Amino acid sequence: MSWVFPDEASEATDRLRESMIEGRAFIPALWPVEVGNMLLTATRHGRIAAEE
Repeated sequence: MSWVFPDEASEATDRLRESMIEGRAFIPALWPVEVGNMLLTATRHGRIAAEE
């Protein structure tokens, strides 16, 4: 999920994100929970705004 944070994004992470958008990704069942937790934590620490 590093593409969410400008200071962590790179060409490699952008390519990974694009490949997931254009194709398929096999993810664990807990993926939605992990993403939600990452977004909540990032919001609480001021890394992203709640609106984002």
